[in-house]
Amino acid sequence: MKKDTKDWLVLGGVALGAYALMKFLATGSLRGLGDADPDKLDIGKTSDLCDSVSHLLALEDHLTSSAGKTGDPKFVAALDGARKMRREMMAKLVPENAQGELWCIVKHVLASSIHAREVGDKLVAEGRAEEAQQFYAQSEELKKSAIAMSATAKAGGQCPVCRGG
Repeated sequence: MKKDTKDWLVLGGVALGAYALMKFLATGSLRGLGDADPDKLDIGKTSDLCDSVSHLLALEDHLTSSAGKTGDPKFVAALDGARKMRREMMAKLVPENAQGELWCIVKHVLASSIHAREVGDKLVAEGRAEEAQQFYAQSEELKKSAIAMSATAKAGGQCPVCRGG
């Protein structure tokens, strides 16, 4: 298989996975994930918190892979520390009493966001900046949906996903 074809299969799989998750959760609309409109929120601190959680999720992925590849218990210990920190940060985004599995939904949306950003970074490194822009836009939309779900949960509102809407 040619390298370019293989690259597109990998990129397509990442994009398809993120799209399928969002399609399932929001029936095709990221705006439907929370009652709050992310474009009308003061999202500075929440956006930074989402980025921190996203990067911790990516760190967890790398530590898990490294632990599996090397068998070195230092990676497992570091993984435990990263997870604890991520949980503390997640608690600031999604309250414990949030409906359904909103905690996990937000976590996976943020994981998809950081992976879409990483695909964009790899495309830029390959000189394919125009294609990267699509992944960056998807990453931002995923983050905005997490921010909207967080704001809705904090305000005591119901997430349409959790109430079956």
